[in-house]
Amino acid sequence: MDQKYDSNVKQIFLIVDNISIHKSTKVKEILVRYHPRIHLVFLPTRSPDSI
Repeated sequence: MDQKYDSNVKQIFLIVDNISIHKSTKVKEILVRYHPRIHLVFLPTRSPDSI
């Protein structure tokens, strides 16, 4: 993903679900170290309609 966009793109936001692997320390460390432009955005765990 990071290589697909040129250096003019300052930030890349990936929308992901709340599965635990996406929130793991290892994933966070890899993103910070190797892909600092990529930021994870988590979907809500519950829909507002289900409350």
